[in-house]
Amino acid sequence: MATKVVSIYVPSMFLGLSAALTLGNWYLRPERAVIWGTALLMIAGMTGALFVFRSATDDASWRRVRDVRSGVVCGAGILLIALGGKLLVRLGAISETDVTWRITMALLGVFLIFTGNGIPKALTPLSTIQCDAARVQALQRFGGWVWVLTGFILVFAWLALPLPVAQLMTSFLLPGAMLLLAIQWAKLLRSRRPAPTGE
Repeated sequence: MATKVVSIYVPSMFLGLSAALTLGNWYLRPERAVIWGTALLMIAGMTGALFVFRSATDDASWRRVRDVRSGVVCGAGILLIALGGKLLVRLGAISETDVTWRITMALLGVFLIFTGNGIPKALTPLSTIQCDAARVQALQRFGGWVWVLTGFILVFAWLALPLPVAQLMTSFLLPGAMLLLAIQWAKLLRSRRPAPTGE
């Protein structure tokens, strides 16, 4: 029971702290609004995943919910480290090193790779909105590929490219991936079958 309580509240707490740190960084460094906006988009996406997978009716569903929550904790944890480090640097508590920032962002890329690899297995069929099963599976595969490729590009960018180029790529790459997924999700919702009506 204690494990379930922790798995319910820890992801939300991590996301809330990440959002607070993002806003703190934005306040102190408004010239980097694109970076902070991207972080808030990621936080919003993870919050959406928690909302979609908020309940379970059986053991299999609970495992999927638990996997999503674990992924959110991992992703939000990486954001907490990165954003907390940036805030401490800005406040003068520690000195900034490019290596730390690069490693953190590369770890975020690795997280996206593993998340994308698990999406086709973790998502629950969308029977509640009467979607065609083949379309749902296609969306799951598409989402998996988008996150895996995004993760690989992030790892390459932050380990091999100059810092300004890596930051610029990230500011376009993550929102672009989210937009692609949102468009596919909207198409899936438009294609849903009408619910049968009782006579």
